[in-house]
Amino acid sequence: MELFLFPSPGTCLQCEVCLGLGMNCSGSIQECNTGENTCFHALIESSTNGQKKSIQAIRGCVTSRVCGWSPAIFHSEVKYKVAFTCCTGDSCRTTFPQLPEESFIPNGLYCPCKPKVESNYCNNAWLACTEEESQCLNFTETLTFGLAKVQNSITGCATPSACNTEDMNKKILEKLGFSMVQHTCTQASRLQSSAPGNTKLLLPVFIGLILARLLA
Repeated sequence: MELFLFPSPGTCLQCEVCLGLGMNCSGSIQECNTGENTCFHALIESSTNGQKKSIQAIRGCVTSRVCGWSPAIFHSEVKYKVAFTCCTGDSCRTTFPQLPEESFIPNGLYCPCKPKVESNYCNNAWLACTEEESQCLNFTETLTFGLAKVQNSITGCATPSACNTEDMNKKILEKLGFSMVQHTCTQASRLQSSAPGNTKLLLPVFIGLILARLLA
C-alpha cells in the first residue's frame, strides 16, 4: 500500500491515516486538506518507573512548516517520550521517528508536583528532573464526558522542546480536533524549597501528552 501519493495537477495530496500500537500502523489512504503538503509519522512512548512501556504510532497529513521538530520528553507520574518526522514518497515506508534515549539520572533540577491520594507518587510535592529536562510544564486540560466537563491538572518536568511555542504543536493538535488551552512553563529549580522562575504562557499543548491521551 502506498503511504504517500504525489498529487497530479488539480488534485489533493494523499497520505495514509492511522493510529495503532507499536512502531507502525496501517490505515486507509485519505486526501489531505488544503495547505497540507507532506505526510507525518509520530511515535509516543509512555512508561511508569521505566516499566510498563507502550508505544503508539500515528500517521497522517500535515503542513511541512511543522517538520524538523525536536523529540520531546515530559514526565510526571508517567513519562512520555515523543518523536515526530515528515516523509515523502517511498521514504514513508522506511522512515521512522527516533525516540529519545531512556534516562533515570537526576540533573539536580526539581519541579513542583501535586501529590495523589491514590498513589505514592510525589509524596514530597517535588519531582526530580532527569538529563535534559530543564523546564516545569503545568497545564490544565478540559475533558468532556457527555454533557459533563471535567478539568484535569497536570504538572511535571519537561525538555525545552515540550515548551515549544512554534506553530508545530498548534497545527498538529488542531488537526487532531483539540482546542488550544493556555499553559505555563517555568525554569526548573535547583533547590526544592525555591519556586521555579521565568514563567511564560504557552498556547500550544504538549504534543506527547495529548497524543498519548488520544491514543490510549
